[in-house]
Amino acid sequence: TCHEVEGAEKLYDATTKGLHIVKQVTENTCEWTHVQQADLKISALPEYLVDYIVKHQLGKANVLQEKFRRNG
Repeated sequence: TCHEVEGAEKLYDATTKGLHIVKQVTENTCEWTHVQQADLKISALPEYLVDYIVKHQLGKANVLQEKFRRNG
């Protein structure tokens, strides 16, 4: 199904790749590394937008940390 989105002519095609590495440190702990690369296919982003994206990505890490935190 194809839907038209109002304002779509202002959107850009972009690509993103992500990698998660989970390494067991001890029996009950692990180290988690997340690497994200994005190609927004535009020459430059305003600084406020870069700050927003970075903050959003770091927020995802905090959500995962809380989700998998041991209780007790």
